[in-house]
Amino acid sequence: MARQSFDPCMAPRGLQRFTRPKAPETFPAKISHRRIYIVPTVFGGYLAMMMMAILLGAMNNGNNAALLFSALACGMLLLTLLMTHHRLSGLRVLSVHAFPSHEGDPVVVRLAMDHRSKKERMGINVVLGMAHTGVNVPAHEPINVDLRVPSLPRGIHPMGRLRIYTKRPLNIARAWTWIWPEQGFLIYPRLET
Repeated sequence: MARQSFDPCMAPRGLQRFTRPKAPETFPAKISHRRIYIVPTVFGGYLAMMMMAILLGAMNNGNNAALLFSALACGMLLLTLLMTHHRLSGLRVLSVHAFPSHEGDPVVVRLAMDHRSKKERMGINVVLGMAHTGVNVPAHEPINVDLRVPSLPRGIHPMGRLRIYTKRPLNIARAWTWIWPEQGFLIYPRLET
């Protein structure tokens, strides 16, 4: 399939225009710390409010044991944020390939991913539109991730941006990044019965 040129109409809108990448990219693409975004989940926000209440109560009453507990708990929560960020940092997306399909059939999109650290990265999720899959990325070994996108009308369609995210290890924060492949979908006409 021929390479598609960048269409300004496909540019991200709203807050997504401030995220990276700003245009389709070539592969392999390394996910660096500058491309990772992290926000607390609802559970993480609840824990942060609870720690603030304990900290304020301990400071008001002068309770040293409660101050020590809240400081240690806040430190553990911050360490968990770093661990969540680290799960995505250093991942490499080697290639993204969308297999041609016929109208009415799902489209298979295959990502090849790896990383060079010593431990397995668990709980990595890949999302493209309504297609979603979870995977564990082993150390020093490329892995193929298949997404099944619902059927599209015939023609050439831009793929858009893929989101790779994780909420591990304690589900208190969600870290995500965007991948924007140059390739699009090629959908052939429906086969005759």
